[in-house]
Formats: sequence, C-alpha cells, structure tokens
Amino acid sequence: MLHTSDFDFELPSELIASHPLEKRDASRMLVVRSSPPLEGCPQGGVVRDTANYRALPFNPKLKQRASELRKAGNLPEALLWNEIKNKKLNGLDFDRQKIIGNYIVDFFCASKFLVIEIDDNTHDFKVDYDVARDEYLKSLNLTVIHVSAKEVLQDPHGVYEWLSNHPDTSCHPSNGVELLDKHIRDFLDYLRPGDVVVFNNSRVIPARFDADGHEITLHTAVDDKNWWGLCKKFNKVNIGDTLTMADGTTITVMDKDAESGLLLRFNCDNVFDVLSHVGKMPLPPYMKREAEVADQTRYQTVYADPLGSMAAPTAGLHFTDELMAEIENRGAKIVKVTLHVGAGTWMPVKTENLNEHKMHSEWCCITPAQAEIINNATRVIAVGTTSMRTLESAAQGAPDGKRVAPICRTTDIFITPGYKFRAVDVLLTNFHLPKSTLFMLVSAFAGLNEMKTAYAHAVAQRYRFFSYGDCCLLFRKDAPNG
Repeated sequence: MLHTSDFDFELPSELIASHPLEKRDASRMLVVRSSPPLEGCPQGGVVRDTANYRALPFNPKLKQRASELRKAGNLPEALLWNEIKNKKLNGLDFDRQKIIGNYIVDFFCASKFLVIEIDDNTHDFKVDYDVARDEYLKSLNLTVIHVSAKEVLQDPHGVYEWLSNHPDTSCHPSNGVELLDKHIRDFLDYLRPGDVVVFNNSRVIPARFDADGHEITLHTAVDDKNWWGLCKKFNKVNIGDTLTMADGTTITVMDKDAESGLLLRFNCDNVFDVLSHVGKMPLPPYMKREAEVADQTRYQTVYADPLGSMAAPTAGLHFTDELMAEIENRGAKIVKVTLHVGAGTWMPVKTENLNEHKMHSEWCCITPAQAEIINNATRVIAVGTTSMRTLESAAQGAPDGKRVAPICRTTDIFITPGYKFRAVDVLLTNFHLPKSTLFMLVSAFAGLNEMKTAYAHAVAQRYRFFSYGDCCLLFRKDAPNG
C-alpha cells in the first residue's frame, strides 16, 4: 500500500521558477516513455537466474521446516503469494520459504537477489533477531524488502502495486524508462493524424484581494454571490463579520471551515467586475513574490475563455497561437474542455495514508459534441492534469466502448497508482511538487519508479519546476509505444 512519503523526492529550491520565460514556446520538454520489454520477458523483467539460485548458503536441516511452512502458509503470505506468483510482479520469478544459510525467508527472487519478508506483530518482540538476519542476508548482497502483515490483510493488491513500483523490483537496467530532452515546439513531432489534443480553457480570475487587512484568495464558487476563500488570518475572522474591500464593496462571512476557509457573500451585482478592479492574480505561494503587471497576461493561457479558476492550468502556458494552429495542420483535432481550478488541484496532502486525503470538488464540463470528437479519437492527448482529471471523470460514466460521456458537474477524482485509465493515452504536464496529488497522478499514469527517475534527470539537467517551469510529455505505462 502506497503512502504519501513514497512520493517524496529531493528538489533544489533554485529550480523553482518564480518568473516566466520571455517567450511561451521557449520551454524545455522532457519526453518520458517506458522502455521496451527485454527479450524473453513480456513484462520487461528477467527470467530465473539458475546460477544465482544455487549460489547461496543452504542448511539442509531446514528442508522439512521450509516444506511445512509452504504447506501451512499463513493468510498474509497466501494473499501476497497470489499477487506475485507466476511472474505477475514485473515478470520476476519468486519462490516461497527459501532456505538461505540458517534462515527461511518468505519470498525470494534469484534473478534480482531479492528477499521479501512479511512482518506481523510478533516481530515487535524479536527486533535483535530481525536485525541479525537482515545483516546476514545483506552480507550476501541480497536486498531485503519488508512489508506489513496488516497492510497485506487490508489491501493485498495495494501492496502489490507498491512493490511493482519499488526501485528494487525494477526489471530493466535503465529503470524501465527512456528519457529524451526536447523543447515544447517538438510536441508537434509526436502528433499523429486522428489524435485529439484536449486543453482546459478555464480563465484565471484575479482571485486574491485585501479586505480590512485580511488577504483572501477565492477558490470555489457556490453561486454568483457566494464563494469559498482561503484567508491568512483565518482565526481572527468570525461568522457574521462584514469586511470591506479596497473599492468599498462589502463581503459577509457566512461560514467557516478548517479546510475550505471562509464562505463569503459578496454584496454587489457582479463579483468578477469587482475583482477586475481590486483583485490580483493568485500566484502560488512558492513564488515568494507579489503579482506583477506581466502576470496578468503570462499567468493566463492564450486560449482562456470562461472565468472561474484560482490557478492557471499551467501546462497550457507553453502554447502560442502559432503552436495551436500547427496542431491542426498536423492532422490532429483540438478540444477545449473546462475545469475551474480550485483547491482540489493544489491543496497539499496532509495525511500519510492516501485513503484519508479528501479532494476538494471542482466544476468541469465536456459537451456532447466534444465527447463525440473525443470518442472517435485515435489517441487522446491531455494538456495538463486538469484536462486529465476532467477526461477521467467523464470516463466514469461512459458506456462500454466509449472513452467519455458528456459531463457538467463537480468532480473530486483523486488519481493514484493502481487507477485504471480509460480516456487518456498521452499527457503533457509541468513538473510538480513532492508528495502532491499531481505527482501522484503522473506516477499513476507513467509509473512511480519511472517518474522518480525522470524527475531525478530533470533536477540533474536543471529543468525549471512548477507553474512557470518546463514540462514533460508522458506516455501511459500500459501503452509504452504511445
């Protein structure tokens, strides 16, 4: 079972892009593909290495005990064995209850010199024994992975997914990933006739403003008058308070929530008109600067239309009008769906258990005409994770044989490894924060180990990260040839 800490990685602060490049189409693009399988192993792994299998110390007095353990098989062991037997785990061949020296290990893969041990609560009382056993196994150049019996019982397939993305179970010498350093203009070279390229056309509103000394950033509209907004001095504002904006417009605090912030009622005819005069572009806090005049244009895609986002769909910031026109010249079609970016896209994950994280809802829309175009696509290429989330939300209600159904509603879809993609084949996206829902999404799409390898490459090659940064082109892991 994956945890939030599994999505952590090192990121030097100087790689965070606080300002945009002068030209939109000057960005770099890292192309990330799963490597082709190794010959003789359909999942990219390796077959049993007989020499390694026989090269380890062996105490013959333990043969009967090992046989008894194989026949008995406690429940966690039986559940995990069902997930990894017959080369199900990246094509790796495992044995149960293998004798190594004076120890019997739960699972052993000879070709990887890899041991997997299931630890139940009895291990709490034999720490010294476990340390001595692990030190001995490592002295034989074996890798030991420990999994919890409790997690296997709760979610055996989740443990399998975690193991399948573990660096030590990688079946390819290059970690199963091919990396190419390109530029955003090279995106055109990856298009094919019949492709449909899907953009999110939501327009960023100047959602940040001051009211009686409180900095507020709107993120979700309830209706024309009522919005949820985050407030820096949340604890100093009470339900029923009236705050005054710079132009004299008043807002009333209707409700409070620790996660969503303040529910604000605007006492005016048109909220967007007011924000156009007193609001600022809501740059992400990691930029550590105030919004500038240039951000009014650069923190907006060239095709932005309906107002409603409190953050830009940033993968689209790389595109110019010329690039958009050339997409169609290459025989691909463009579809502009809408997801109004709110707190759901960028709120940090505060729980170690992914199942305990709650996504905020965001409104999205795909029209019937757009759904028909998408369903007739040879491939669907999503520009940005918000386009991806819209498409995969629409896929949940699609009939058999269709990628998507029309959708105009809120979505709180949370995509993590193990998710089965139905709509999207290729994803263009920026580089994301460690332990974020967005890094979890791209790891589900292209593989956690693959993305960690790609991000390590991006750091080494000094790619620029986050909203004003560079981008990567990802191919769905279960369709490595794109």
